[in-house]
Amino acid sequence: HGNFATEAFDPAVTNWKRWLKRFEGAVIVFKVPETQKVAYLLHFIGTKLFDILCDKLVPLDPYTQTYNTVASHLEDFYAPAPLEIAENYRFHQRKSDGESIHQYVAELHKLSINCNFGGYLKTALRNQFVFGLTSRRTQAILLETKDLTFNKAVQIALSMELTEKDVNKIQAAGASSVDYAGQKESAVKMKDKSSQHKKPVNRSVSFHKAKCVLQGVPKHNNTGGMNNNTYYRCRGKHLVSKCTLNREIVCSICGVKGHLAKVCMQKNKT
Repeated sequence: HGNFATEAFDPAVTNWKRWLKRFEGAVIVFKVPETQKVAYLLHFIGTKLFDILCDKLVPLDPYTQTYNTVASHLEDFYAPAPLEIAENYRFHQRKSDGESIHQYVAELHKLSINCNFGGYLKTALRNQFVFGLTSRRTQAILLETKDLTFNKAVQIALSMELTEKDVNKIQAAGASSVDYAGQKESAVKMKDKSSQHKKPVNRSVSFHKAKCVLQGVPKHNNTGGMNNNTYYRCRGKHLVSKCTLNREIVCSICGVKGHLAKVCMQKNKT
């Protein structure tokens, strides 16, 4: 038993009776001799509770008392017998308060311990469980259910709680999708609006430049053949393959490469 270890008693964490059960279980596991149980108990109750016990036993020494005597004095201080009517009042005042169904059920079980319900326990739990629900929808369904037991009421409430969570997730996901689509549509509209404000293209100039580039194409005669007499790049009477004009030459009138100013179609318009 040299490795004996257990948590020191803390009334903020657990009640005295439950802690004492854990302590006695540890005593068995670590095979603590009966003659040393009091010493171990006085050590693990903590400084505050040890002082309270010493005050109650004055002028007696706690270490000279039996284990049952020490445990009884500690129980009188930390676990006095509750008033049944007060415990019943607390139980019937309990309502679910922003907690899960599991948490609500656990609290009802805890409050029922000292109510002395006996064989009426399950009925009392069922009634208070239904009456204390904050979800009016769940409450209405349970009130309409025939032969409703406590366990059945809890199962129905858990199922509805899970369904509500799933619906909330789906709705949240749908809202995100709609928001994304709205942002995308707004971006498209902004892009269209921006393109409308761009400087319009001077189509007449573009058309003219295209015509000037195409001036190197020989004219067709009325019979579908080629008129080889005049070539519209340099006004020479030869085909394009025979033209010796530098193709990088730039027209001084329209600024397009590939023909001379004397054959530029823009010349007649200026």
